[in-house]
Amino acid sequence: MWVIPNFSSGATMGHEGGPSGLPLQYRAWIALYALDANERPRADILRINEVTEADLAEFEASWLQLRCRSSGTLPTRFDLPPATDSPCT
Repeated sequence: MWVIPNFSSGATMGHEGGPSGLPLQYRAWIALYALDANERPRADILRINEVTEADLAEFEASWLQLRCRSSGTLPTRFDLPPATDSPCT
């Protein structure tokens, strides 16, 4: 089944208020991944993803569960071995 995006002005607002159309949980997960990659300042990541520190705290546990799934269910970052300080070990 193909999903065709609808970019009309009313469809670009997410049901949680984000212009990306993504729910708050997904935006928080994306921000947590970006923070983990440490490629931008924290304030920029929060602003870009329209999340707060409280949002990150709310969804951090579910994000950690996502990261710690067995390697057979989700691909890891280019199949690199886990970091020594990984929360999964």
